[in-house]
Amino acid sequence: MNTSDPFGALATVTESGIWFTERLGGLGTVYSMPFAITFDGPLDETALAGAIRQVVARNPVLAAAFVERDGLPVRVPAAVPPLLTTVDLQADPDHAEAIERAEIERPFDLARGPLLRCTLLRLAPRRARLLVVAHHIVFDGHSTSVFVDDLAAAYAGDALPPLDAAATPRDQRLAALLPGARRFWARHHTGATDVVLPGLRGVPGTAGPGEAVTFDLDDRLWSAIRSTGRRLGHSPFVITLAGWLLLLRRYGNKTPMIGVDLGTRSPAEFPHIGAHVNELPVALAAHRGETFRDFTTRLVAEFGLRSGADGLYRYREVPLSRAVGTVRPAVALAPVTLGYRRREAAAKFSGLDTVVDWALPNHTSRGALRIHVVEGPEQQRVTLQFDPGVISRPDVERIASHWRELIRAVADHPDEAWNSLPFAGREQALTQAGRATSSGPRTTLPELLAEQIARTPEATAVEDRGASLSYAQLGAAIDALAQRLHGAGIGTGSVVALLARRGVDALVAQLAVLRCGAAYLPLDPDHPAARNTRILADARPDLVLTSHDGQTALPAVDAPVLLWDSASPAAGGFAPGRPPHPGECAYVLYTSGSTGQPKGVQVEHRSLANLLLDFRDRLGSGPGHRWLALTALTFDIAALELYLPLISGGTVVIVPPEAARDGQQIARLAADHRVTHVQATPSGWQLMLDGGLALDGVTALTGGEALTEPLAQRLAGRAGRLLNVYGPTETTIWSTAAELPDAGPGAIGTPIADTTVHVLDEWGDPVPPGLLGELWIGGVGLARGYLGRPGLTADRFRPDPFGPPGARLYRTGDLARQRGDGVLEFAGRRDEQIKLRGHRIELGEIETRLLEHPQVARAAVVSVGEAGEQRLVAYAVPAGPPPSPAVLREHLAGTLPAIMVPGVIELIDALPLNTSGKVDRVALRARPVDAARPDAPAPHGDLPTAAGPVREIQQIWSDVLGTTAIDIHDDLFDLGGHSLTVAQISARIRARLGVDLPLHVMYDKATIAGMAEAVVGESQRRSA
Repeated sequence: MNTSDPFGALATVTESGIWFTERLGGLGTVYSMPFAITFDGPLDETALAGAIRQVVARNPVLAAAFVERDGLPVRVPAAVPPLLTTVDLQADPDHAEAIERAEIERPFDLARGPLLRCTLLRLAPRRARLLVVAHHIVFDGHSTSVFVDDLAAAYAGDALPPLDAAATPRDQRLAALLPGARRFWARHHTGATDVVLPGLRGVPGTAGPGEAVTFDLDDRLWSAIRSTGRRLGHSPFVITLAGWLLLLRRYGNKTPMIGVDLGTRSPAEFPHIGAHVNELPVALAAHRGETFRDFTTRLVAEFGLRSGADGLYRYREVPLSRAVGTVRPAVALAPVTLGYRRREAAAKFSGLDTVVDWALPNHTSRGALRIHVVEGPEQQRVTLQFDPGVISRPDVERIASHWRELIRAVADHPDEAWNSLPFAGREQALTQAGRATSSGPRTTLPELLAEQIARTPEATAVEDRGASLSYAQLGAAIDALAQRLHGAGIGTGSVVALLARRGVDALVAQLAVLRCGAAYLPLDPDHPAARNTRILADARPDLVLTSHDGQTALPAVDAPVLLWDSASPAAGGFAPGRPPHPGECAYVLYTSGSTGQPKGVQVEHRSLANLLLDFRDRLGSGPGHRWLALTALTFDIAALELYLPLISGGTVVIVPPEAARDGQQIARLAADHRVTHVQATPSGWQLMLDGGLALDGVTALTGGEALTEPLAQRLAGRAGRLLNVYGPTETTIWSTAAELPDAGPGAIGTPIADTTVHVLDEWGDPVPPGLLGELWIGGVGLARGYLGRPGLTADRFRPDPFGPPGARLYRTGDLARQRGDGVLEFAGRRDEQIKLRGHRIELGEIETRLLEHPQVARAAVVSVGEAGEQRLVAYAVPAGPPPSPAVLREHLAGTLPAIMVPGVIELIDALPLNTSGKVDRVALRARPVDAARPDAPAPHGDLPTAAGPVREIQQIWSDVLGTTAIDIHDDLFDLGGHSLTVAQISARIRARLGVDLPLHVMYDKATIAGMAEAVVGESQRRSA
């Protein structure tokens, strides 16, 4: 800093970075740095005002403002110098907090100043409080201590000596350090900018409104931090930083990154006030089994956290955007940032007792979590700033508790594996996982049905195509076919393939197979013959049972075939040797395999009975309940809508297969048959609601796909009762259930009877409530395994480390989080979570944001292209007049980071569905994507509508960058551009083209083509 001539010079690198990010807009008071001094005693206000003037005179930067000249910030005198303002609150001291908050939240004007405000609040005759608010461009954490010490000295009457300039000008130091910094960051910069925190909702913005959680470390913990540091040879800062990195790792961040504020003062600059700080990222993955001692040693070694080492400390003056071309300046380089400051005891003010509040909250947030740590002589104070719009106060308080517990554990056990130490949330997660207290029901579906037939023989059991069967008639039909099957050698342990479309005959066939003690394997005649052939070859059934309508689709099969129609009752009925045992297989259902080969899931009777009995109690099922059966028999959820009414005295109303994809036909049939219960996937519900389905008094179950909030609201507003249910085929249909809307958005509820549901990290450890993990399910509902696939069964069904001996868990591949109240929230498939240019992206989040647009009825987003060349494509079904893709893109850009906005948005009439009624994402990914559509990026070359601006902007880039080898689609930052480059280009575009593009627009459109498009758009907007 040139203290003899502080004005008229270009801003420093740090000041320029702050100036640039401030001009991006939307930052509020994120750069305001408030602190306060409370005085008790006879305060001399005149002496205090004089002392402030002395401190400002000694540090002229406090009297500065910053204006733009040729796109660059220049330091100039403020329009008004900093002065002391007094507010007398002796008559109303309780009003002080409101005045403080208003003063802290009052924005600064960088171009006019002043950038330091001092307000004295007179609270009582002998009590006053000085509130100081400075803009970060002229102040940093260390400046607070310097300001207080200098103010105390000047108040005592001491003359403050002039400051010495640094021995080496800062620009010379930067030039010397830059080559080494580039080599260092080439090895250590990960580029990752996402984070996982408990309860974090969505993607945090760079800055926003904020709240704070503040706590002091107790004496025992602060002593443990210092003693552990001495024992391991590290400072309390390293112990603190390592603790936060390990906590983020425990939360599921594979390579956690924290943006760390590092002071950049040279020894001669320690007495200076100003912005002498640089935020740099520290990203380090903790290995499983690594001790805290080893982790801290590796942290210090890899990032050079010792004076003189080749690393952060040596290169702390070099902004990351100068060392790494692809990094763009921002208010926070990482979602979690840490500012750590040491201070000695505050200087004494002559004749006064003083208390200094070193870091008051400025009511803003930076990224997801901003950690302020002030290390004093006796204690450590921690403040966590956060945006309540993306994370709640209870979640932040839980994070604070987790950090304290982790620090305590590693301090007590520095030579034990960090991941084996006790961790808050583990016991709570296990307690909320549910309980599997038995081996399941001792009954089976055939026994439950027989009991119901005996209770209500004359009641209507099934209605299909205008005909109906009573319970007695249904029982007789089952016995007749069971007798034929028995005569064909079918019995306990047999597998019978059933090739039939949904209808009363197929229902009778399934129940007849179960009556014999065998397991049925449903096949759909409308599926490709090749698929059915593969399944039959894999399953090798003992018999294939088919009807006349299925016979035409019967593939070649190496098994006996039995053709049947509706059978006549057999004389005397059918008497099996014994009823099936609960541990025997009830059905085999084939699901898609990741290798392309379907796999057969074997579900036992006890698992099916457990589900049916739970939902009978949960729904209060009984006579008068009429269930719509509209699901394909090859989709496991069909079993609930077929069997639950039959064990409860209700009626099954079968939807003919040809009507199942016509929402209007389903709606008419439901109304004509006075249906009371309907189960469908969200895609199916959308179809039926669009077809006019009335839901007055109807109990609605939805599952099989993620339920969007707009659809949930639509259903909850119409249905008498709404349940969102979840479960894979391997855990018998549904494993959890949530009552909506009470359970909240995204809720899939809590486990059903005798079921456990764990949310685990990649190492199989429970994650704390609020964190994302993979769902593992245990209990009675678990399938036996995959037919003929012992290796696959062993891989997906693992020993349960939390249960009794012999217990198992099924790995679902689904992501979820468990709330503090135990309710689970679904978060999509693990394989629908993609990495795009280093960013972890949930496709479901993009779909949710699309559905928030009033002109979008349905939406799906897929990733297309090979690894490294992936791009996002969104498909939207309009609700009413179709919106343009540009409108939808603008809508998404307002709520999502640019990386998550699909490059192509296509409007289609309907989303393709598979036979299970779910969105067919394979079909969407196979659709051709037209790169020449208006919403796709322009091809290389000139842009016809922006030819003039393209040429002008090409020339501007050449002038600023000093090269002509530039393509109009080259990224400015890839060419070595940085914040000041952008500012210079912005100023020259304004001068040559008369268009003032906001810096955030240039930041998002950092190509010549993008800037030209923005210039044309702005010109058209102004002339409209």
